[in-house]
Amino acid sequence: MAQRVTFSTATGRELSEARFTAYHDLYAPVADVSRLGDDFSVAVEAHRLGEILAFDRKLKSVSHARSPKRVARNGFDHFTVQLALRGSFWVTTVHGEREVEPGALALIDMTQWMRTDAPDAEIITLSVPREHFDATGEARRLHGAVLPPGRAVLLKDFILSCLRNEALLGPADSPRIERVAIDLLGLALSDRSSIEQAQPETSADIVCRSRAKAFIDAHLGVTPDEVARAVGRSRSSLYRAFEPVGGIAEFIQTRRLARLRRVLGRVDDTRKISEMIYDCGFSNNSHGTRLFKAAFGITPGDYRSARLDGLAVNLDRGDASTIFADWWASLR
Repeated sequence: MAQRVTFSTATGRELSEARFTAYHDLYAPVADVSRLGDDFSVAVEAHRLGEILAFDRKLKSVSHARSPKRVARNGFDHFTVQLALRGSFWVTTVHGEREVEPGALALIDMTQWMRTDAPDAEIITLSVPREHFDATGEARRLHGAVLPPGRAVLLKDFILSCLRNEALLGPADSPRIERVAIDLLGLALSDRSSIEQAQPETSADIVCRSRAKAFIDAHLGVTPDEVARAVGRSRSSLYRAFEPVGGIAEFIQTRRLARLRRVLGRVDDTRKISEMIYDCGFSNNSHGTRLFKAAFGITPGDYRSARLDGLAVNLDRGDASTIFADWWASLR
């Protein structure tokens, strides 16, 4: 199938502290790791399925956290889908702390801060490119959401079957596996009544939103009225089409912030930050700075510094760490 990498603190005769350090370094590109107790142990089996990374993790007394500075330094722009197979774990975001029971599924936006605590659990984690979530228009609103047990049972069974039967699959199968996994994830997310109440949509609204998104991405400084004229819809119908994704104004702001975040992380872009903010559609520097900090917990200037510092870090800490780092880098 895809490339497979394993890591376990149970191998070798290292002291407990050395084992923790090895795992800490393994996850350094992604999160800050800390122990919750002296009985710390982990075992990780990772697979690459096309653009999706799949991890089967057995975790005991361990916490993973992504602070605003960590988010900035990594520059990741994808989602993780975390499904509890055995035991419970806890996810903490700006929306509070939620327990993820066996069979339940948690959604984590890697552009926002979070913390997970696993006293003793086995978790299937999928790292998924953002576009598979942005297609719904609700990506940022899904951060920290927990789907109840049973909603992702088909996705769970499919991923587990792939991992357990990898010897029967070849590299050419990975794109197919990826497509099926994305479809099953979409099925799990299709009924979001436990996350939010959504109004039924018409096909006309979906088409309108799709056209408007393309126009907004090409003209980030637009107003809602300008978008309505560009797609040939009335102001009221445009607003109705964007109600399921938080409103047209919220969507425009989210796209501006996403673009600004990307350009701030480019090492070859030496423009002033104020110029970047303006080019991303914000009316002035202070307004863009304030919204960016509210969204990501860090100023554009600090984000840029942290991101550039992070690029200079040498991640070559052994075979598993190098492969993991390369895989995660592909999701930026």
